[in-house]
Amino acid sequence: MKSTRPSWPTITRILFLAILMPAFLAVVPVVAQAELHPSLNHLRDFLGPEDGVIRGDVLSGETGELLPQDLYSRMRRAKNFQSAMQMVRQLEFAIFDFRIHREHDPKRGGRIYEILEEVRDQVAVIKPPAFNRFAHGFSHIFSGGYAAGYYSYKWAEVLSADAFSLFEERGVFDAGTGSDFRTCILEKGGSAEAMDLYVDFRGREPTIDALLRHTGIAA
Repeated sequence: MKSTRPSWPTITRILFLAILMPAFLAVVPVVAQAELHPSLNHLRDFLGPEDGVIRGDVLSGETGELLPQDLYSRMRRAKNFQSAMQMVRQLEFAIFDFRIHREHDPKRGGRIYEILEEVRDQVAVIKPPAFNRFAHGFSHIFSGGYAAGYYSYKWAEVLSADAFSLFEERGVFDAGTGSDFRTCILEKGGSAEAMDLYVDFRGREPTIDALLRHTGIAA
């Protein structure tokens, strides 16, 4: 296996992504910005595959050459493998979580698997066998702090993709956009509503267009 070493420009980015960003992520939830916290994490996922980030900075430890264009292209093509399946899987979990909390009626009982089957009829492409007991181990919604909030996984992807689209429009390493992100989002913490902070940065409320494009579901 070939070893790789980062070039010096990468060091600065590693310091930001691996050290400064986690520090910001540690602060954001504390100041009651849990809605934006996951989206900051996802934002790094969009930055990574960009040509100027990976291909321009990863060198072979043996040859000193840049990441080959063919390998980079194959990595990009594989990025969205079964992304639509992953999308409906997350929708299934989120809708199921919403419904068992919203529709709970002590007189009717939990109706856990009845509701789960209805959700799967709505969104699932491949349904598991009847003996499957997925809900028994869905700890996110009863011991993981996500009760009626599992949707935030997909919402974070919407926010991060839409935010990153501004970097795409202006350039991934555009200093002004990065400064705006720091000033409008990171520095403000919990001093304002999460959506107000986002609109201040993006100039509008988020849309799903960028996420669908990045997952290969829409051109």
